Amino acid sequence: MASLSSILLYVSMSVPVILSAGRFLGLPIFFSLVVSGSMAPSIQPMDLAVFRRGDYSIGDVVIWCSSPMYCVVHRVFNISFEKGFLVTKGDANPIPDQPVPLSSVRGVLILVVPRYIWIPLILLPPALYVVTNYRRLFAGSLWAMTPIYMILLYALGSSIYIFLVPSSPTIIEGLSIPSVEARGAWISNSSLTAEFSFKNTSIVSIDSCIYYYGNSSKACSPQLLGDRLLIEIPRDVFRDMNRLGISRIDLRIVASLEWGAKLYSWNYTAFHSFEMLNVSARGGVVRIYNPNPGCVDTNITAMVAERAGEPWRESRISRCLEPGEAVEIDLRGYRYAFIRIEYVLMGSKQIIQREVIRDHKPVS
Repeated sequence: MASLSSILLYVSMSVPVILSAGRFLGLPIFFSLVVSGSMAPSIQPMDLAVFRRGDYSIGDVVIWCSSPMYCVVHRVFNISFEKGFLVTKGDANPIPDQPVPLSSVRGVLILVVPRYIWIPLILLPPALYVVTNYRRLFAGSLWAMTPIYMILLYALGSSIYIFLVPSSPTIIEGLSIPSVEARGAWISNSSLTAEFSFKNTSIVSIDSCIYYYGNSSKACSPQLLGDRLLIEIPRDVFRDMNRLGISRIDLRIVASLEWGAKLYSWNYTAFHSFEMLNVSARGGVVRIYNPNPGCVDTNITAMVAERAGEPWRESRISRCLEPGEAVEIDLRGYRYAFIRIEYVLMGSKQIIQREVIRDHKPVS
């Protein structure tokens, strides 16, 4: 007569096999092992999800299968009874799944058994069997070793069931699947533009916007223009970037999309090349123009003299030239004149020095 430990062993191995196949056998209650984190934090990988047959509605968690070996446990997002399909979405996924037929739904979730509960419970009967029958097991009896062989076969079958999952489910043709593609970002004048490509969805609202340059970060308020986001970058940011020699801005956008999806974009990078100051001298008038979107720290020194050989007299101006600002220095009233311009470009000091007036005549 079989011992109690043997009975518990056979029951512990047969019941999980039957219940795990219950979704295909038509059982009213069955369970499925969750193998991904798409439903985190409510359902974790290796948790045991228990389902029942019956009706479901938007917000319920269901299991649908596109093949005997591929099933998905996700929350119902939308149902179209007229077209005969539904859309599900993992709580931790950014966008919904592809639409699937209503007939592919096997059940609705009623209970989640955490992995730290069900795994010890299912291992307890084999451990009890080994402890109570260790003498017969080590005696080498083939019949006594049969439960051990069954445990190994069960472990092998479970591994095949868990890991041999198709990389992609069956796509239902003719039904729309929402998607978003980040095309690129660039800086023009004092604005950063990020461009997207939307398919069967659109941005509903911007939840957060942060951009990073060097070790600094700032919040932003983008303006949505069709498939583009326009972000105004303050002048002091460009000034800091120029002084520190930084040419890139990393943008992070979190936006709510249609279908309740979230768009996360971390590595959205735009580059900006700072230009040299435009310096010209015509007819004894020096013109200094800043073409950059941020002000540029500049020191201007005019050196003049009335006679050759006498000490130069200096006149200095220190200022941050604003974007698009032009400064003119008129040296036409002097016999000899030089100009010296010092400024910072991408973290490096730049010096421009030229003769402007010689013997009352402009130097071209």
